[in-house]
Amino acid sequence: MRIAFLYPEMETLGIQYLSSVLKQKGHQTKLFFDPQLFMDTVMINPKLANIFDCSDKIIHGIEEYQPQLVAFSVLSTNYRWACKLARKIKMNFNIPIVFGGIHPTSVPAAVLQNEFVDFIIMGEGEYALLELAESEFNKQLFPMIKNLCYKNQGEFCYNPLREPLHDLDALPFPDKELFYENLPYLQRRYTIITSRGCPHRCTYCCNDFLNKLYNKKFLRRRSTENVIAELRWAMTKYEIHSILFDDSTFTYDKKWLRDFAEKYRDQIGLVCFCWVYPTDVDEELMEIFNTMNCRAVEMGVESFNADVRKNLFHRFYENRDIEMALALFRKNKIFCAVDNIKGFSPDLEEEMLELALFYNQHRANKIYIFEYRAFPQTELANKLQHKQESSISGILPFTIATSATKSRVRQLELVLAFTYFLPRFLVKLVIKKRLYRFFPPLPSYNLLEIVPYFINLFRITKNSSLFYVMRSTRKRYVHSFLSDFPYFLKRIMGLWA
Repeated sequence: MRIAFLYPEMETLGIQYLSSVLKQKGHQTKLFFDPQLFMDTVMINPKLANIFDCSDKIIHGIEEYQPQLVAFSVLSTNYRWACKLARKIKMNFNIPIVFGGIHPTSVPAAVLQNEFVDFIIMGEGEYALLELAESEFNKQLFPMIKNLCYKNQGEFCYNPLREPLHDLDALPFPDKELFYENLPYLQRRYTIITSRGCPHRCTYCCNDFLNKLYNKKFLRRRSTENVIAELRWAMTKYEIHSILFDDSTFTYDKKWLRDFAEKYRDQIGLVCFCWVYPTDVDEELMEIFNTMNCRAVEMGVESFNADVRKNLFHRFYENRDIEMALALFRKNKIFCAVDNIKGFSPDLEEEMLELALFYNQHRANKIYIFEYRAFPQTELANKLQHKQESSISGILPFTIATSATKSRVRQLELVLAFTYFLPRFLVKLVIKKRLYRFFPPLPSYNLLEIVPYFINLFRITKNSSLFYVMRSTRKRYVHSFLSDFPYFLKRIMGLWA
């Protein structure tokens, strides 16, 4: 069977594993990638997004490929995109469409209501999608496919979940070629996961929902030998310069890490990046990171308000744990990006000032400031009991109201950008005298992204300037403009006509 996968903006391992399992059984797969130009996580400009919209190109590609099944991997953040494109496909072709991923898993009934969605796969999808493909859409076989949801004479049918795959080593290596064929620049940084799930129960995260869905059985890890084998295979096949360990929390098992670090040093040795949890960071972890040449990390701080952090987010650490972690990263010359969620204090201006004061004193290499988005079925979203704010079928993430104006938030985030390069006493003066009130309200999220990128242009070593969103974003835009130039030119002329 020919299966078409659709995905926007970035690489995803989920589709790569689905494709490798299907290909192992003789099925054909192809990726139709939407670069989401000017409507992505870095730049949003609806007018330019309309000019550089790639949906017509994707429709033409599907017409040529003639798949027998179209599969979307759907996050809550790309659900609108998936619905828009799936509707357009259904209008042009009579092809079954299946939605999988965390959003359909969270709210299957809401997603299945869409007339253009024929199937939903809940939870882990490798073998459910394989069984659906091999059923050749024989309706009598549908009830036997665990994880499958479907429509039967106007009624919605929800099959039971299968147990999560216990032995992750049994999976074939992900089908990297699926994305590399479309985006060859991805080969330089190889993305891999060593585990599925997360040991933490953060209330805003989908892992909390998955742990409940699978009765705490969702956290599993591959053997060190299997991970090393994949990396050795990848290094012989692709031009890899660095490794991204994309686990939700890479550092939760020190025993596994110690064993892995030695094998990684001896057999791989490439500079690498991972996600860490504050309480995992200590001198022992620094030794492990130095052994395995880990030069960049991202750490969730989320809030400096102890009550918000513990009682709302269920993240159990103290501010001194964050201070110690940042100090250790600086001491060991490990680039550290930090995540923060704004909007849960009564006064957002004071909350942002607290962030600026802290990061001025305990400096990070890169600071992310996110608005909270309530993802369906997560504990915090249910607790806040917000009403659905969507004009289309399905529950989408939404943001909470804040007490500061958008311009003031931008001014304060600009102060945070100053902590990248200005002396501490100058930033402290700006905060103390509230001089930020006179700053232009620039789109400071982009500044928080761009400034570290340009700073690292002056620190060019083999270990620096490797792991920034701006770098991969730049390559995606350049590659899309060059490879699709005739299509974009034709579209621009058509819009101007």
